[in-house]
Amino acid sequence: MKRFLLAAAACSALTAGAATAQSAPALPSATSARLDAIFKDIGADAPGCAIGVYRDGKLLAARGYGLANVELRVPITDATVFDIGSVSKQFTAMAAILLAQDGKISLDDDIRRFMPELRDYGSKITVRHLIHHSSGIPDFLNLMFLRGQKERDGISLPEIFDLMARQDALMFAPGTGFSYSNTGYVLLGEIVARASGKSLAAFSDERIFKPLGMANTHVHDDAGRIVLKRAYGYHADEKKGLTVGGSNLEVPGDGAVFTTVGDLQKWDADFDRGVVWTPAVKAEMLRVAHFPNGKPVATGSGTIYAGGVGLGRHRGLDVVRHGGSWAGYVADLVRFPKQRFGVSVLCNVDSADPATRANQIADLFLAAEFTEPPRAPGSDDDMKLPDGAVPISPALLHAIAGRYRSDQIDADYVIRRNGASLVIEAGPRRTPFDFAAMGLPLFQIGGDRIVSPMFQLQLSKSGTRIDGFALEMDGTAPVRFVRKPD
Repeated sequence: MKRFLLAAAACSALTAGAATAQSAPALPSATSARLDAIFKDIGADAPGCAIGVYRDGKLLAARGYGLANVELRVPITDATVFDIGSVSKQFTAMAAILLAQDGKISLDDDIRRFMPELRDYGSKITVRHLIHHSSGIPDFLNLMFLRGQKERDGISLPEIFDLMARQDALMFAPGTGFSYSNTGYVLLGEIVARASGKSLAAFSDERIFKPLGMANTHVHDDAGRIVLKRAYGYHADEKKGLTVGGSNLEVPGDGAVFTTVGDLQKWDADFDRGVVWTPAVKAEMLRVAHFPNGKPVATGSGTIYAGGVGLGRHRGLDVVRHGGSWAGYVADLVRFPKQRFGVSVLCNVDSADPATRANQIADLFLAAEFTEPPRAPGSDDDMKLPDGAVPISPALLHAIAGRYRSDQIDADYVIRRNGASLVIEAGPRRTPFDFAAMGLPLFQIGGDRIVSPMFQLQLSKSGTRIDGFALEMDGTAPVRFVRKPD
């Protein structure tokens, strides 16, 4: 699906000067200019990014571009603190693996040993399944989205347990498939807390952040906490321009680590130093899990998912990588282990595309070491329609309109026709999903299936009347809705 992004440069025709770190060595002027050029689209009065470049355990470059707070015109520097979203998962996995090394848990334990209140699906789900996203547990964030909740809406662990209890089955038998699940990492963080007797935040601080001197890093499990030098997240929208992000979520594990590019240099350096990344811990963090058929547990793109990090390749070189996106923040942390080289790109606007920028930084500094040319720009984000898909008909638009209920996610929907498209109003606040406004075309396959770049609706009928549907979305099992009386 094409992403409709607003470049931060649209907010200003000016180019921001880079706020540089005092501790980073001076780069050759040509290299410095090429590095700055990667961020030339970031305006002086727009949100932007901080970057860290690491080699042999040392800081090679650290710079800031754009504003940490647009309203107050606070610039981003190497000391700016960012929410790194799902880049946090490697710290949660590390915490669980440290506990396993302590003998407090086994990675092959049934997770209900620690959380007996979690629904019993009739199959053993292990700690290891959570780490590798092979548990089959649906993603609670997607389920929240489907019932009309937003990033600013909080949710408690008991509410997550209740939401999971409403799901009749797992997406697949544990260990037999891959589906990225934020729920799994929230549960992993809770296991750390229950087995250690400390919050995930306290355990991570004691066993990871303090030993590495990461003084500006914490697990943000209190939405009201004051964070010095914090960047605020922003959403970029073609029609609305910039809007303020933000989240009241206080359930950590899947995300919620706040940090700086300087502190991530210490994390990167320890990959080789081994204070926390001891040989035994590193072996477990980088362990490749396998399906019953012997194939490695991997994403759809082929990236192997290890301990909160993906194991892949970039231009012929091995990489250890994870990205993050939450509440207007986006981030990417990539390491080339054999080259002892790493890059972090932490941004506070969701249009920033940190992974592409991190690749461009790596291309600049490792130019002589790559064994493959850069990938040509492609259209990987374009929607690939199933065979037989045609534009949705007015008759089907009319037939689907109505009121529906899903006990599976405890939500009511109102679906109404909007010209040649549909609007779904979800939950008690009737949060709108306006397909036309989001630039998402609707198609149909036969008379019983509606597809879009985000959803698929498998319709159920009694004669010509649509009496319900199963809504499918990545990261969730089909969510069933039944029509309510008009």
